Amino acid sequence: MALNTEVPVREYADRNPGFTDRDAILALEYAKDKVEKNRTRLLLPQKEGRVKNELGETILQSLEQCRFQRKIILLQDVERYSSEERLKCLDSIIRGIKYVTRGSLAGRMYLQDLARRLDRLKEFSDQNKIITRV
Repeated sequence: MALNTEVPVREYADRNPGFTDRDAILALEYAKDKVEKNRTRLLLPQKEGRVKNELGETILQSLEQCRFQRKIILLQDVERYSSEERLKCLDSIIRGIKYVTRGSLAGRMYLQDLARRLDRLKEFSDQNKIITRV
């Protein structure tokens, strides 16, 4: 699930050179807030004038499409990840960004690390060592 969350971040960063690690955290926190709101299921009046985060919405769509299969040997229905699992994943990525950047969010340290990791995964995928959709 983390891979499906980080790939849109990298694609967005590649298209927008001014995109920083801070912007990545804001997008992930936006997605986290939306997942938390959908989890509560309370009907409360919402402000329609709220600003949307384009990358945050893309991350939400990616999380929504992310599925897994419980058992590989005996095929079962493909299931969605729970809200709790999505929140843990988003929290983990946000903590990872803060760790990699050591509090300096104005640069692209995390984004460069992400690009390197995804390129390496792509390389292993090309060598048939690991299968990804990257």
